[in-house]
Amino acid sequence: LVRTSLVSGQWHRGAVLVKENRRRRVFRCDLPGEARPLYVKQDLPCGLFDWLKSRFRCRARQEFDALAAVRAAGVAAAYPLGWAASAGGGFLATEGVPGQDLGDLFWPGGVLSPEAHSLRFLVPLARFLNRMVRAGVAHPDMHAGNIMVSLDQEAPRFALLDLYGVTLHRQLSLTAKRLLFFWLVPLLEELPQGQRETLLEQIAEGDQSASSLASWPEMVRLWARLRAAKWRGWKRRLLGQSSLCERTVDPVGVWLVAGDPARRQAIRQALALYLARDSGRVALLKDDHKRRVARVQTDGGSYVVKEYRHAAGHWHWRPDRLGWLNTARIRCLSVRIAICPAW
Repeated sequence: LVRTSLVSGQWHRGAVLVKENRRRRVFRCDLPGEARPLYVKQDLPCGLFDWLKSRFRCRARQEFDALAAVRAAGVAAAYPLGWAASAGGGFLATEGVPGQDLGDLFWPGGVLSPEAHSLRFLVPLARFLNRMVRAGVAHPDMHAGNIMVSLDQEAPRFALLDLYGVTLHRQLSLTAKRLLFFWLVPLLEELPQGQRETLLEQIAEGDQSASSLASWPEMVRLWARLRAAKWRGWKRRLLGQSSLCERTVDPVGVWLVAGDPARRQAIRQALALYLARDSGRVALLKDDHKRRVARVQTDGGSYVVKEYRHAAGHWHWRPDRLGWLNTARIRCLSVRIAICPAW
């Protein structure tokens, strides 16, 4: 049934688009009689260079081979079903992995969830990452969104997704190994020192350089260096409609809302209460010739609204723009700071 649906193109009739950007589309297909859904990833060419590269290699085939190799090495991953080349791109079909995105579980809406502190989750996760380290997995773009977690069992079960560019090696450098779990830094820094050290030791267990691999200061330095290198691209995406923030227009003006879109209604409520000067919910914190700052209590929590009275001037030096970008940049470097959800 799966083979017929893929080869004939019938999978596209009932497919639901679940993700789309300039490089790929991802479709979910529920086939009759199949317990798990089918996911088809379509790679899209981005310019002439991608068209030229597609003549010598197919991204879909490379990811298909990587999934098969990682599974053979004992690391749970999505089951690859098939691949096909197309003009400038290709298609990859995999079986659906039950569960949810690890990033959504630990950081819903960009905020660390209480479940993240539970050893019930962290110890099995450390063992899963240890299998990746010992298998010699080299992943160029590892992050929490590439791991699915299923909570239906007594202990959580993890599986890898998005393995394009992944290779297996007998010997990996310390940096290549740390790239498999450096993204845990924001989570680990919230844990007591003893728990943090125990989890790092479990991730590095059995490695020939385990003591160096489990170094917390080195992980923090790697995190800051990699995040700083990506800031230029993130800065551009924070100034318009992108995967980092959503651009919305309402009677008040144009808004950029970062993180969870569900927060938009709470932000609008906070602004409405601020403009109405609701004395029961608005507490004025600062009021001078430059800005007015107030704490607003909404139905869903507390927000601080900062109003710039003389923000006109050169676009690059507007204080509201600088506040929006600088807050995001500091948070990228894993420094504890209040989240700025909208500008």
